[in-house]
Amino acid sequence: MTTPTSAPTPSGSTDPIRWGILGAGKIASAFVGDLTSAGHTVAAVGARSGDSARAFADRFGIPHAHGGYDALLADDTVDVVYIATPQGLHEEHAGMVFAAGKAALIEKSFTVDGASARRVADAARTAGVFAMEAMWTRFLPPMVELRRAIDDGSIGELRSVDTGHYQAIRPQPGSRHLDPDLGGGALIDLGVYGVSFAVQLLGAPTSIEAVGDILPSGVDGDATVLMRHERGYSSTRFSMQQAGPSRAAVIGSEGYLELDPYWFTWTSLSRHSGGRPSVELERFDAGPTPRGLHFQAAEVERCLRAGLTESPVMPLEESVVVMQTLDRIRERLHAS
Repeated sequence: MTTPTSAPTPSGSTDPIRWGILGAGKIASAFVGDLTSAGHTVAAVGARSGDSARAFADRFGIPHAHGGYDALLADDTVDVVYIATPQGLHEEHAGMVFAAGKAALIEKSFTVDGASARRVADAARTAGVFAMEAMWTRFLPPMVELRRAIDDGSIGELRSVDTGHYQAIRPQPGSRHLDPDLGGGALIDLGVYGVSFAVQLLGAPTSIEAVGDILPSGVDGDATVLMRHERGYSSTRFSMQQAGPSRAAVIGSEGYLELDPYWFTWTSLSRHSGGRPSVELERFDAGPTPRGLHFQAAEVERCLRAGLTESPVMPLEESVVVMQTLDRIRERLHAS
């Protein structure tokens, strides 16, 4: 196995695709930091406060800063907009982007529920513009290698997926993590990674079991989820209340693939035999890189240059299925 050290180069026109950033918070900072370090073009940022937008622009050397999102969307130097606001605002902001005729990369989770995800997907298709959920993990080098290993039969027939995602966030009162209206809860922030991973590899779930803790504000703090899918079964555990082993394994009839902590980042991947004892056969080591958020941007740019309105790696319908699955998991958590 080999390790790429830079983002894939989009094909087609060599003219830069220019990014606008809607929101100037923590995740926007991480995204723009990776974009600029990888040579992508960030043309403008918009925030509710003009001062916040200007401070953000000055920090990253962005030419245009806009107080308010309408001004950002009217900026003709912007080709595609990254929506970096809380999940509870994604539907509203995506609608604004589509109405302006611009492409959108929408921070995960796509929305807050399946119904709003369906509306966003339908709105993008009606407007005829590109849209994609920013499930950045799918575009990282170890994930590309993992899918290659599955496709070439290296682990035999795919049977199951097992993931964990633990972060000791321990949110304080007033945090968005505790606010249901802003997409609070461990499921929508952390559990979505394991659910999306399982849906991508195994298809939509046909049955779901879930147990976990519901916090006083009404959001989930942690959970364990078991799902049967069209092509196998999965388990995922997640918590925003304590640390834990954030590993992942993809298990086949002839061996398995294991992703080291944190499995959803640019980490190491190993392939193991299916014998007894199992032995490591191959290893894909993480290379020197920023966080890795630029790989999803490269996919957006590739699709735009190819004239696509959806990414085959993260299609809109799959984002809808994932959000519908989160709805079903949430229902079971509140019923348990």
